Amino acid sequence: MMKHLFTLFCGCLIGAGAVSGQSFPTSQNLWSNPDFVDRFLGSYGVRTEVEPKISEAEATLFQELVQLIQTDQTPLAITRLEAYISANTTEEAKPSPALVFTLGNMLLQENQLERAIAAYRQAIKEFPNFLRAYKNLGLALIQKGDFDAATEVIVKSIELGEANGDTFGLLGYCYLNRGQYGPALEAYRQATLLNPANKEWFVGKAEALMRTEMYREAISLFEYLIELDASRDTYYTSMANAYISLGEPMEAATLLEIIFRTSNPGISVLNLLGDIYLNTLMPGLAVRPYLAAFEAEGTVSAARVVRTTRALMQRSFYTEAETYLDRAESYLEERGLNEGGESDLLNLRAEMALGQGQSSEAARILEKVIDLEPMNGNALLLLGNYYFREGDYEEADYYYDRASTIESVAVDALIQSARLNVQQKDYPTAIERLQDAQALDYQRNVQEYLEAVESVYDRTR
Repeated sequence: MMKHLFTLFCGCLIGAGAVSGQSFPTSQNLWSNPDFVDRFLGSYGVRTEVEPKISEAEATLFQELVQLIQTDQTPLAITRLEAYISANTTEEAKPSPALVFTLGNMLLQENQLERAIAAYRQAIKEFPNFLRAYKNLGLALIQKGDFDAATEVIVKSIELGEANGDTFGLLGYCYLNRGQYGPALEAYRQATLLNPANKEWFVGKAEALMRTEMYREAISLFEYLIELDASRDTYYTSMANAYISLGEPMEAATLLEIIFRTSNPGISVLNLLGDIYLNTLMPGLAVRPYLAAFEAEGTVSAARVVRTTRALMQRSFYTEAETYLDRAESYLEERGLNEGGESDLLNLRAEMALGQGQSSEAARILEKVIDLEPMNGNALLLLGNYYFREGDYEEADYYYDRASTIESVAVDALIQSARLNVQQKDYPTAIERLQDAQALDYQRNVQEYLEAVESVYDRTR
């Protein structure tokens, strides 16, 4: 498990890395590659055990297909080849599995994944050791997102002798998406060793290092990737995630600041940067990226606004919380994102007033919240607390009773009501309400309080 994560941004690490960021050469034009064409036309002498042969007539057909594909007529080439395969169904005239494999390649280029997969499987059925059919089938299955099946056929291609870096890279990608991070790391190590020119395999390796909690090694690898391409923001955010996991938030902040100052970071980057500064008690720095998130591409949700504002207030950063909430309210209103959620923001305003000692102002706001939403548990509870502090026990008890019927605040309302009863020396009622609270959510400290109240009550009888 990742350790040392700060409470506010725990679970909010930026999603970046191999699983979402890698790309593969599934749509490149293999037909313009002379080496590929020459090999397909019959130079299989040294690997006849893993490559089917084609006849002279099929070689001629293949040349026609290549010409169609090179002139952007792949659909016509598919139709031509399908017609040939359909017309030659007898055992004597049955087309070579190599032509069926060719059909799969063309269908894959046209993104007809299901048909391509069927063609590759047919080629393998007719020639069980067809190495490249296994490899390309794996590629098609990856495109489809079927990583279990893709893993099986890519492993088979390796068993047949396909041991180049890209094959191991594809295998690593499959393992990574299956959550098998140890095998993924080993596959990526092979891929980077055999094909160091493909930096995507280094990205995958770094992601696997992250997933196996080898954060220092991942950081070193991302530093290498930044040397190759300093413009890719995901390298910086991935390194930041690693530093956060190591409990070094300011190192993470330095990296996120680079993105903040040099590019157009997304909302998740800005909010994470703000969270880091907030957790290291630098509210002035925190508000800057928080506010910038309102101008970034994407949407800041009302839930995120509530969370950030409350986090600022919990640390008594009321000035910064008010600045942030002022901007947030106009942002949400402009985009119609706060429809039906006005009471949530009013609750925040009330909490802010309470935190600054403005009790009467808080009560006024909370009354407005309840007018809008009579069953708003948080507002009812806060109003009960307000009247409790003011010494108006009857009014406080009224709001606690209402709040106790609302699941989200019932336990807190029962406990507060019990405290009020203790204040009035109504111990039997206090005991009953504490027992009700414990029945809903047992808490050791509440149990100790309950026992203390019971002890006092026993002495008074």
